[in-house]
Amino acid sequence: MLQYGSTMKMRVSRSRMACLAAVVGAVVSACTGGGTSAGPQPETSAPEKAPPGAGSAKATGDAAPAPTGPNWEIATLPQPPYTAGAEGRFDVRLTGRNGYHVNQEYPIELTIRPVDGVSFPKSSLRRADASAFEEAKAVFPVAFTAQSAGRRELGGELAFSVCNPQNCLLERQPLTIAVDVQ
Repeated sequence: MLQYGSTMKMRVSRSRMACLAAVVGAVVSACTGGGTSAGPQPETSAPEKAPPGAGSAKATGDAAPAPTGPNWEIATLPQPPYTAGAEGRFDVRLTGRNGYHVNQEYPIELTIRPVDGVSFPKSSLRRADASAFEEAKAVFPVAFTAQSAGRRELGGELAFSVCNPQNCLLERQPLTIAVDVQ
């Protein structure tokens, strides 16, 4: 007959610890996008560093990649030509990826970084300023006037949220675009 003693107790404790470790691992995996979670849980991640040259574009009409996460992508899109003293524009486009969509309820905001010799009609843009705001994408037209010719580094910070059926991600990402003003 088997007696319940300290050896058996130790095995039960180790078994419980292994089970607890497996559960904790599954929860961490779910919270970081590696699995599913019980319901919508907001997450915040640190800004990702863009590789050198990312987020900049000449006034050639090429889309400029900006920070990209596993579940979202931001692009800065030039709208040339850019002429000194005349209003110019570039667009900032946010799209969800891998089953994520733009959160329709989050108070999205694009804060414009001031630049010497460049004026902006607005220092920040919100949902009402977007030219498109839907689950598939949000597009913000950013108007500016450069006082003189030359290359300008423009940009700011986009605060946004993307969601899937299980959770929502809260993000703050810097972005830049280089424009050549004639």
